[in-house]
Amino acid sequence: VYMEGSSNGFVVRPLGFYIGIPNNPAAQSAAQLNSVFIAAGEEFTTSLTAVQWKVGDDDDNDGVPDDDVDLSGNTVTKNFVNETAEITPEKYLPDPGALGTLTNKIITGFANGVASNNNMTYSEVGIISFTATTTAYLGADNVIGKAPYVGRFIPDHFELTTGLDGELKSVCDLTSPSSVMNFAYVGQMSSELSGKGALQYELEPKLLITAKSKADLNGVSSTTQNYRDDFMMLSESGVDYIVPIEDAEKLGALGVKVKLTANVTDGSLSDGSLSGENGVITYAFNANDNFIYLHEKNSKTIPFPAKIELGIDSVEDADNVVAIDGDSDTGNGRLWVLKPIGKEIRFGRANLENSFGPETSPLGQVLSVEYFNGTNFVLADDDTCTSYNSANVSFGSNEVGLDPANISAVSGTFVDVDDLADGITRQIVLPAAGEGEDKQGKVEVIYGIYYWLKYDWNGVDELADGLLYDDNPSATATFGLFRGNDRIIYQREVH
Repeated sequence: VYMEGSSNGFVVRPLGFYIGIPNNPAAQSAAQLNSVFIAAGEEFTTSLTAVQWKVGDDDDNDGVPDDDVDLSGNTVTKNFVNETAEITPEKYLPDPGALGTLTNKIITGFANGVASNNNMTYSEVGIISFTATTTAYLGADNVIGKAPYVGRFIPDHFELTTGLDGELKSVCDLTSPSSVMNFAYVGQMSSELSGKGALQYELEPKLLITAKSKADLNGVSSTTQNYRDDFMMLSESGVDYIVPIEDAEKLGALGVKVKLTANVTDGSLSDGSLSGENGVITYAFNANDNFIYLHEKNSKTIPFPAKIELGIDSVEDADNVVAIDGDSDTGNGRLWVLKPIGKEIRFGRANLENSFGPETSPLGQVLSVEYFNGTNFVLADDDTCTSYNSANVSFGSNEVGLDPANISAVSGTFVDVDDLADGITRQIVLPAAGEGEDKQGKVEVIYGIYYWLKYDWNGVDELADGLLYDDNPSATATFGLFRGNDRIIYQREVH
């Protein structure tokens, strides 16, 4: 039986688009293995293929491919030609996060059901989804395709700036409570057994690391605000700092820069999510860092301000994103330099004066702290840290049999109000030797001082004794010499 006639006009359209993105790992999390796609701002290719329906592609019968179906194997509808489609991005991760800008998102020139765009870019870090749409195909329904996971996009590079150069202080843990001074001696520790230099941070230096997209044709790159939380792949070990070994400027007594030991360890990182500066990572140097200028011949020079430069050699995250050359006054091949404000550095020593008097009287010992002013040693009358203690006294040669255990126990600092001028003390007193000619003679008095206040008292050449400026101050106490009357200007004993 044959029927003749015609139907109303109707449109046969593709079920949807298969969105092809070469080398897209389609990562679903930042932690996924091999999840890196390309850098933000870097060009990539996206192709659209119009395909037929097949069973299982549209289980909810809304005319749109279900989100989780794979259309790559569907038959191509080759008559889909001369059409235009637009790609719309949607942020997937991080959440919360910013949706970046997708460029060149209009795809035209379909031939045999396929069209592509080779210079699409996305400006942000993270994972996004694509929706491709041709609106009202031949006046009928939209043609839609989805790619649920595109990326992970990463920064193209890092840019470095100074957050804070920082500031140094001179810490004295010899006093209780701990105090600070306006200067530090070369070689000075915060305490003799701490192993920490007296020069420490008052304010920790901070380096700002900004994650950036690839620059456009105008040389402009944007901050990738999603470089945070799980999508921040930079760790503390990725910041490679240069440990300084000398002052940045000061030439010492031997004409070379004054050397120092820097105890610098890995600092800490924080992303900008709390400060509202997303994409900007702060690297703060470790609060436990400390510095010690070497107590050696070259350091015996006029007091100078410490200029310790903290150089950055490289910054690289787990995705091999690196920092580009900065515009700081770096030099010496350094990528960036932080310059904390320093303290005055002095070459110091402790000095013990000779003493004399009757064998029947105690002898006061004049002990002082001094520093080299470029010409002479002068009294360190502003030293609020160094302390004295009679327990540090010992004897070398001893002609009168004096016992250091009999010295009256005293201790204090060199700024005692009831003593001599600041920087000097006479509180340490040797007991009287006793009566009789056998109590007349000399005693070598040695005061055990901190390493940084020792000096080359024996005058032995550095090559001979190996260590210069390693001698405790010593003096001779002579019992059996009468002091006489204060009104006598000069006297001489005749033997």
